[in-house]
Amino acid sequence: MRIETLNIFFSIAETGSISQTARKHYISQPAVTSQLQALEEELSKKLFTRNAGQRKPLVLTEAGEVFKGYAKKLLDTYQEMESALSRLDANFGGLVVGTGPTIGTYIFPFLVESFRKDYPHIPVSTRMVLGSALHRGLYEREFDMIITSNLPKGEDYVSHAILDDQLVLIASAGYKVDGVITVNRLKRIPLVIREDDSSVNGRLNKHLAKHGLSLKDFNVVRQVLGNEALKQAVNAGTGLGFVARSSLLGRNSGNNYRVIQVKGLQVERHIFLIYPASRPVTASMECFTKFVLFKRWLEGTPLAQPLA
Repeated sequence: MRIETLNIFFSIAETGSISQTARKHYISQPAVTSQLQALEEELSKKLFTRNAGQRKPLVLTEAGEVFKGYAKKLLDTYQEMESALSRLDANFGGLVVGTGPTIGTYIFPFLVESFRKDYPHIPVSTRMVLGSALHRGLYEREFDMIITSNLPKGEDYVSHAILDDQLVLIASAGYKVDGVITVNRLKRIPLVIREDDSSVNGRLNKHLAKHGLSLKDFNVVRQVLGNEALKQAVNAGTGLGFVARSSLLGRNSGNNYRVIQVKGLQVERHIFLIYPASRPVTASMECFTKFVLFKRWLEGTPLAQPLA
């Protein structure tokens, strides 16, 4: 029984979906199904009920509920073992991680606090800079690693996809607009956008190009700096705006916003942990990478919850 398979099991239990689990772990749906089948064969028990031909979530069986409890203990024990073994290495030094404003505000705090609890012997410092300065800072050795949605140019880096954080279009709760609109309809609605060099605008323009469009073709009524400023403008009724999904989760989300679907415009956005391939990987970097990819730090955080 592999640790990776246990993580797959927990993702299916959390989402009730093979496809969502596949996206979360960056593997194919057949690979997820194969791992689940292998696990059920190993245990000689069905762990989920399946509703053939119906778009309903998978539900844990009685055996699945029992297994879930023990599997959690196994994963917790594994994480404790990793942490205990790492303490035997006396060569741990400090770790400096760089992030952009969006990730640094809404995602990284959950990650770094969880890491510090499990690895208190590894000092971690963080710096939040504008996305355009992250790659430069990495190669100028200002950071050991960076967490960003934008991959560097060239090939001299190692990247690990750690999270999906798609862009969503939001409106204030009282704004009069349908829940599902077309791109042509969006072009006529007042739009609030981020600063020019933001990764949000870059990703939006990349996807709009598939429709032969750019943000310049829309009814932009205001340009702001940062997600919070954009959310405030949207909440005031200025118009609609695109933000990272993570910025709508947690204590600041409330019921102030509605997510509006745009037909044919699903803006995927992946978060990566990145470090230079040509630079030696320190013990602290290796430990941090394993911790991030283990994904246990997501449990109990708003990031693991679907948008309402």
